[in-house]
Amino acid sequence: MAPPNIVGGGGLLANAAGAFGCMLTGGSIVATRYVIGQTDPVTLSFLRYLIAIACLLPVTVVLLRRHRPSPRDLAMLAVLGFAFFGLFPWLFTLSLQFTTAARGALALATAPLIALAIASALRMESFGVVKLAAVLTAIIGVAIALSGDARGLAAVGPDYWIGDLVMLGAAAIAAAYSVGAKPLLTRHPALLVTCLSMLAGFAALAVPAGVIVADRGLPAFDTPGLIAVIFLGIGGGALQFGLWIWAVSRLTPTQASLFLTLTPVTAMVLGLVVLNEVFTTALLIGLFLVVAGLLGINWRPRPWAG
Repeated sequence: MAPPNIVGGGGLLANAAGAFGCMLTGGSIVATRYVIGQTDPVTLSFLRYLIAIACLLPVTVVLLRRHRPSPRDLAMLAVLGFAFFGLFPWLFTLSLQFTTAARGALALATAPLIALAIASALRMESFGVVKLAAVLTAIIGVAIALSGDARGLAAVGPDYWIGDLVMLGAAAIAAAYSVGAKPLLTRHPALLVTCLSMLAGFAALAVPAGVIVADRGLPAFDTPGLIAVIFLGIGGGALQFGLWIWAVSRLTPTQASLFLTLTPVTAMVLGLVVLNEVFTTALLIGLFLVVAGLLGINWRPRPWAG
């Protein structure tokens, strides 16, 4: 008898890359929450991608010698890059000035439902009852966790809802990118798509970051803060997005974006250890439902043989 398959389409490596990339996203949330008090959202996002691009630029040059996207694809990469590597990191960082790492991560986990809605509307992905139930399970988990986070709210103050809403906006951008990048990823290497779209986002951040640095000077990071920035550039920048976009190229948009539900798992654990955030019963119940949704979206029953 063959057991049911929960690996999902795209293969084990693609699912593993998506999972690990989104775990790095959880680490990025905690690192951002830790260091944001030492700088501002735009400058931190700019420094993050400056480091990431320094890591990826040599690979980009080599790939461009072998593979030249058309002007139309370059324009699409620029638009997607402006949104995902320009607006997304700014919203992502801004939200964590107002809300906790755990709440921010759970708000980001709404991306799969948004991706499913977009992909289904564009007829890029089939809309099934099982898939919808799995995503809704994850979203219900998010709602339960957020509704019971009273102690976390006391730590961040009354404007927590601003951070939650801003992170929901970031989630919508991540979902749109996972859908919009899919056609490009069928024509071009995933790493080249990552590099070029990241360059577009970096360029969009350069002007406002330059204005802020000219006015306030460079941020004065302490040693742990500097380590957090370096992690954001390497682990949370080049590696995180490289893995996730490679996974997007081999998975459906909903499958890829649903790996973002692993983000709160990582953020909650690291938030407890690094930021002294609190686990509540509601957070743990919500976390269980999020993971259940992740498994459900990848469930592919096989016929029993025997």
